[in-house]
Amino acid sequence: MTGDQASDTPLLPLHRRGRLNNGNPPGDFLAAPRCGARTRSGGSCCQPAMRNGRCRFHGGKSTGPRTAEGRARIGRAQLRHGGRTAEMVALRAAAAASARRILDLVAGLRALRPARRPAGHGVLRSNFSFSPREAAGRRSSRPSQAGGLALPSGPTGGET
Repeated sequence: MTGDQASDTPLLPLHRRGRLNNGNPPGDFLAAPRCGARTRSGGSCCQPAMRNGRCRFHGGKSTGPRTAEGRARIGRAQLRHGGRTAEMVALRAAAAASARRILDLVAGLRALRPARRPAGHGVLRSNFSFSPREAAGRRSSRPSQAGGLALPSGPTGGET
């Protein structure tokens, strides 16, 4: 290379580096406009800004759904379990109201019924005798029941 050829080509400054992404003009990326969003550390973001004035992290390319169909699609995509949808909240409220009405009806029926004392440990009195002597003294053709057991109808214990 001779000195003549070197002087013919224009010298580019060292800070020119070529094309930049995200709509920024070609040239030095250090001179590109900055995002400036407040970061969690309290400072400002130093990433190069896109056309909307924010960087790819703080501005994003999405502006959200614009049509009703798009909004419905995003809503379906964000649904996790459906337990807090308006439909389920209304269904639970209706079920609770129905349960309260049933409890009120049961309480009203209990108020109308006369009070009964339980015999013993909550067992109702019956017409059956529970002593084996009374059951043996009846001498019916069918075996009597004492607590659900069949007792012999004949004499017991050597009696004649």
